[in-house]
Amino acid sequence: MSRLKVALIAKPWHGGLFQYYLNAFKRNKYIDAKIFFSYPGNYYEYFLYKKNKIIWYEKLIEKINLFKYDVGFFINYSPFMENLSSKKNILYLTDAADLSFREQHFFGGIFISDSGYKEKVDKNLFLGELPFAHDPEIHKPVRYSGKKKAICSIMNQDLKRDRFLNEIKPEYFPEIYGNYFLKHSLCLRYPFKFFPSINFNNQNKIYSKYLISLNIHSNVIKSGTNQRIFEAAACRIPQLTNYSNGLENFFEPDNDIYIFSSADEYYEKYDVLIKDKKIRNRMIENSYKRAKSSHAYDHRINKIINLFI
Repeated sequence: MSRLKVALIAKPWHGGLFQYYLNAFKRNKYIDAKIFFSYPGNYYEYFLYKKNKIIWYEKLIEKINLFKYDVGFFINYSPFMENLSSKKNILYLTDAADLSFREQHFFGGIFISDSGYKEKVDKNLFLGELPFAHDPEIHKPVRYSGKKKAICSIMNQDLKRDRFLNEIKPEYFPEIYGNYFLKHSLCLRYPFKFFPSINFNNQNKIYSKYLISLNIHSNVIKSGTNQRIFEAAACRIPQLTNYSNGLENFFEPDNDIYIFSSADEYYEKYDVLIKDKKIRNRMIENSYKRAKSSHAYDHRINKIINLFI
């Protein structure tokens, strides 16, 4: 069969989702993929964008149309949809899916990352849930020769996370990598616990330095889970995460990943993981096997391919 030409259209945000999907598309022998950024990715492009947005978008549209793709895969909405020559476009809405029905009808179908937002999508366009996952080229274990520290968390500011962190006893407080650094009152209370955001390519280097990864779901999660849980599993680090409805569809609670619903339960399970290497190793193996067998982006793109072959 001929290869499917996929135009991947996304903003170049730091979370890395665009790169994970591009890598998965390129690893697939049935797909010829090319990425187009729907927002400036460098200072020069930003200058042109600010100078004249209409011209910037016109040039982008011209480039996309010249690719003559079989399917356009949009990660979140971009405002120039109506000017594309092809109407074979799929939308992937991540986190809080909130798009008018008029905007939705520029697309032939819509996937969502969180099934809790299903009612926000026109039922005639809804293609199903497309959960987050991990990239096997990027999220993989690395060796660390030094003494490992207790617990870390890679996360950005969120009210739900703020409430949890404000409640935690100092001896159980994680070291945090993200936009909390120098931008939050917690940094004054724990000045040596916060570090700048890291590039998505370097998560495994951070995880390798710690015994445990802490994952707190943000307010936007209604059902399922976030990217971090899959990424940490693939990087082979035991995890503690707060409960989210539907999480059990991806990992087995307290077998693959320790789940907690209160600060006291967090302390209890933290103590178990810190003290018991056998339990840490068991959870590493269980979560790693499940991530590898079912939760790579290579698995996710099969849902897209199956629509067109």
